[in-house]
Amino acid sequence: MREGVATRVRAQYERHPYPPVSPFALPSRVPERELSVTLGAELAGSRDFPRKPRVLVAGCGSLEALVVARANPEAEVVTAVDLSEASLRVLARRLVLARIAQPFTPRAPIVAHASDLLGFRSAPFDAIFLSNVLQHVAAPEQLLAHLASMLAPHGLMRLVVYPRASRLWMRAIQDHLRAIGLDAHGERPRARVTAAMRALDPSDPRRLSFEVNPESLTDAGVVDAYLHEHDDPVAPLTLASCMHTCGMRLVAERQTASSRSSFVEEVDPALAALVTSPWERLAILDASLELCANPVLWFARGSSPEPARASLDAMSTPTTLAERLGACVRELDLLLAPYNYSTEAWLDRLAREVGPRVAPPPSERPLQGLALSDYDVAALRSGTPKLRDA
Repeated sequence: MREGVATRVRAQYERHPYPPVSPFALPSRVPERELSVTLGAELAGSRDFPRKPRVLVAGCGSLEALVVARANPEAEVVTAVDLSEASLRVLARRLVLARIAQPFTPRAPIVAHASDLLGFRSAPFDAIFLSNVLQHVAAPEQLLAHLASMLAPHGLMRLVVYPRASRLWMRAIQDHLRAIGLDAHGERPRARVTAAMRALDPSDPRRLSFEVNPESLTDAGVVDAYLHEHDDPVAPLTLASCMHTCGMRLVAERQTASSRSSFVEEVDPALAALVTSPWERLAILDASLELCANPVLWFARGSSPEPARASLDAMSTPTTLAERLGACVRELDLLLAPYNYSTEAWLDRLAREVGPRVAPPPSERPLQGLALSDYDVAALRSGTPKLRDA
């Protein structure tokens, strides 16, 4: 099965290299601090980190390795690995263009390898970057263990992961597109998917979600977001268990503040006083459809507390939209019950303190129905979703 998934995913990225930007685009404003291995060492409290680290960018696509090399010019080497040869060819063209257009920009040397990540081995690395890859592999726990085995004893790992339940509307769009016979293999996927979304009612949350997603603007973005050959994100508590097994401890979250575990403290201090585990807080936010930004997580070697019990997985099997929304409520019930805290109280707090999603500027119109707290909880429990009364 693993080989079958890898083959299909490789074929997709051969047709649509990722990310969906021009092959002539170069990073002009790099968030160097956020991608700096030095930052990771500071977050981990490491005082003797190598001055010339060896860095692996796993599943690098056509751009990330160049960005990481710019953010870490002191690195001995940035090793870039991807299963798509088409993506690596675009990366090679970018490197040539960067040397011409940005001759005075410091960057670490890049060495690229076309390989399935589980088939690649070269150790040790001082830092590993894995960005938005786990959801596209058949055995994420096996990949994490493999990558951890290539880390030096002082090594760091930076993961960017898709949330699981919080991508409910993207999963609902995927289900709808499959039901009407759309896939990634035809011509002009963006045009076909856009037409299908515009056929929905303007107030349908699936259409609202599609219209405000930047991935909806290009063929490669549409394929990656809605027509992917394998899109199966890892739930927060499952990821916690995997990293615990690998001997890695979470040292920091660097995603948007409203998608960090600390956001629970801002929304509901009483609940935060009871739930102190960042992983359980992330699970609560995810089940509430509030992880609107992909978690960005730094790890270092070391022991961590045994993760909390695995939660009910609202996204584990194909279901109707009503069933998925109801499963999110049941997952919150499971997560909150040990603290004698009700799902209704938490979602009421979200509705008051956070409110509905809003469209990006300039419209900033409310997008009713995208947040779980927009719904009447009793109706969700009964399997007949309806919005809260105003």
